[in-house]
Amino acid sequence: MKDKIPKNVKKSERRKQKQDLSLLKSLKEEFGKIDVVFKNKNFNGDVDIILSSQNYKRLRLGKNFVLLSNRAKCDKHIFYIYEFEGYFYTLDFNLDGLSKPGYYSFDMSVIWENAEVFKGMYFLAEGFYNKYSKVKKRGKLKLNLFPSYIKSLLFRYEKFNFKKFKIAFVGLDGSGKSTIVNELSHNFQHNPFIQYMGWKDFVNPFVAFYRNIFYREVKSKEKQIQISSNIRKISLLKITVYYIELWTRWLKIFFLKDKMIIFYDRYFFDWLILVENNLVKKFFSFITPKVDLIVYLTAPAKVLWKRKQEVSYGKLQKLNDEYLKYFLGKKNVLIIDTSKNDVESTKQKIIEVIKTLKR
Repeated sequence: MKDKIPKNVKKSERRKQKQDLSLLKSLKEEFGKIDVVFKNKNFNGDVDIILSSQNYKRLRLGKNFVLLSNRAKCDKHIFYIYEFEGYFYTLDFNLDGLSKPGYYSFDMSVIWENAEVFKGMYFLAEGFYNKYSKVKKRGKLKLNLFPSYIKSLLFRYEKFNFKKFKIAFVGLDGSGKSTIVNELSHNFQHNPFIQYMGWKDFVNPFVAFYRNIFYREVKSKEKQIQISSNIRKISLLKITVYYIELWTRWLKIFFLKDKMIIFYDRYFFDWLILVENNLVKKFFSFITPKVDLIVYLTAPAKVLWKRKQEVSYGKLQKLNDEYLKYFLGKKNVLIIDTSKNDVESTKQKIIEVIKTLKR
């Protein structure tokens, strides 16, 4: 195989290929003396790595690896997030070959027979990779592999919601949640799924009906500013309605197979904070789905007021205090003052914390 990138490849593509090769070399160093086969030199954030179960057990993964999920019980996949030069890539470890239960199976002997060396690394030969792609796309259920297909169905039913990587961004209006979410998503080469959890874009039709009947927003900003500075606490009925809607959205994520990284723009906490009764708050806190990291974006009330004048200044101050009191001292919470940190520095703080999350 030739050791150079063809000259007729566009500059942007050549740059990407060089970056991809740098990433693969970094991974090769991480793996040490353990030989692995990369499925393809060209990828879009999802790097497929083929190796035996025995070799996987010998791996000593460094601090740049964050575990997403372990599905090796049946379909032999383990996903990691790998940080490289400030960007995050999804690594898919394929154990003991390439297979789709019931459809096709290429064990490690077949993989090594069809592997070629390029810059000191093993890749599937182009001809075999094309053959594999066709089989993957057009493969039909085979009788001799039918038992593995049944086993896979049972496994997927049992482990349908394999562990996704989830970050919740919370804070008052004007704190910069949506901006940071969108900017940070560019640092994940396997693009995260962004789920809005605010009080619009309803998924549950019954909750939408309830809102239209019993909930009236003040549309005039002038009237909003004149509203009392008292915080309106949420009743048991309202927090139940809020949770039904947010759980509906959360369940939508639950059934997403191809999205492993989830960013929540707002989360259950934005409503839970306003619950006055401690017993009710504890109960709803208990049934709130857990996330890997909570990013609480804040700023002084006067800064938030200048950015978005949607409630009275007095209410904004009190809400700011409520948020800080709720999140201060909690585990897996990163608090960032966006009045002191611009978008880039905020992103870097989040990236550094992600790299230290326990696997």
